[in-house]
Amino acid sequence: MRIATLSLTLAVMIAASASAAQLAGFNDDYQGTTPATGWSYLWNAPLDWNLGNSPPSLDGSTNPLGTSANYVPLIWNGSVYTADGDGTNTNGVPANYLRLGSTGGHPGRGSSQGEAATLTTAPNAHDRAPIAAYTIQSGQEGPVYLTNSFLTSSDSGHNTASHTLRIQVYVNDTLKVDKVQTGYGPGTSISYDAALGNLTAGDTVYVAMSPDGQDGSDTFSWDFTLSTVANTSNGPIIVADLVDDYTTANGSNTGAEASFANLGNGWSYMWNAPSDWNLANDPNASSNASDGDITSTGTFLPLISSGTRWSPDGNNANLDNPPARYMNSGGVGSLVSGHPGAGSAQPEGIGNDEDRYVIYAYTVDTDGLYAIVDSVFSTGNDSGDGNNVRIFTSLNPSSPVFDTTWDGVSDASFNTFVGSLSAGDIIYVAVGVGSSGLDGADSYALDFSIAAVPTPAALPAGLMMLGLLAVRRRK
Repeated sequence: MRIATLSLTLAVMIAASASAAQLAGFNDDYQGTTPATGWSYLWNAPLDWNLGNSPPSLDGSTNPLGTSANYVPLIWNGSVYTADGDGTNTNGVPANYLRLGSTGGHPGRGSSQGEAATLTTAPNAHDRAPIAAYTIQSGQEGPVYLTNSFLTSSDSGHNTASHTLRIQVYVNDTLKVDKVQTGYGPGTSISYDAALGNLTAGDTVYVAMSPDGQDGSDTFSWDFTLSTVANTSNGPIIVADLVDDYTTANGSNTGAEASFANLGNGWSYMWNAPSDWNLANDPNASSNASDGDITSTGTFLPLISSGTRWSPDGNNANLDNPPARYMNSGGVGSLVSGHPGAGSAQPEGIGNDEDRYVIYAYTVDTDGLYAIVDSVFSTGNDSGDGNNVRIFTSLNPSSPVFDTTWDGVSDASFNTFVGSLSAGDIIYVAVGVGSSGLDGADSYALDFSIAAVPTPAALPAGLMMLGLLAVRRRK
């Protein structure tokens, strides 16, 4: 009973805080005739679109989503916003059926619907989407989250795997969310909550609903809010997921580093190298491995693609270039597999006295509170002595928020509260050898998500942790 009471208290406090922190809401703010302050309703019209012409466009080859300077305002027709301001669905190619009302709407033609009979210069080549846009106002600067979101098909004909809607969220012209909704009925709604970054006055959030190729039976309902806190109405806002985001080493990226710049999605795959590590000396890249402990983030180096796995030296040999040895981050299925390097009890003839970790690093782009959720860890070989999992941030690498060694586990969780971070701070999840300091048979597999969590000022720490503990662990 006490837990139920605390959970209810948590929900009420978060709801109150979220309401106070709301900057804008689609349903709440929707306004006919003229959009409310900060809002605009748009679509990605072909560049030759002109309502003074009949038809208004002949060339459907231009203006995909992602170039906001080319978006065109929708026009109020007395009940909803449409591309041409009338109530006829079948004119205004390629904006057939495109509309935006107070609770949803319908996209225009899809990229597979050429409409060549009307678009005689060039057929339609892009999904045509109604776009709800909100521009951050003076005084609203700071971290912004898209929260309380849902997308539901409103047409019972939208009932097979081929019936999809695609929602995309941009900040200015940077894509932040790209999700697909499939089917009709219970269980088919999706959320598209996201951390959007630290925004300034004049930045614009564009939420676009495209037909994902073709627009048959694509009537939809949706809503979303923009908030200064990571509201939990849909659960924690997942900002990153190791498996979902994982970049595999393959033939197209052989020799490339798994750096933040190269992966381009906030991630880097790294290791704590000795300071003298130099691949010009391959196969003996280090001659003095007495430094580079797991707290020395300045010595961390990105792993390199061998074409089949990420490793410190970019090859598949397991015995050269100590203390890297068997270290790799390999394939991905339901989990990401890997193996740490040498342990502190393996001097390797070069004085190694550090555990060499595979490190999964993620840079947050929005100020807020963060947690590791939906985590699972498996030790891959019962003959080994397990693995150490250590989680820390760039704010204080010497003080891990999680530090546990497991042996013989298949579904261990390392869910943990990470703390308050600013845009640009880094979360590190590192996997090393077990307690013996030896790397024999220390293969592992893991997955985890990084979530933005609520920040109500009055929320007690105990309730915050209760909320995190309620997050369902990945099965």
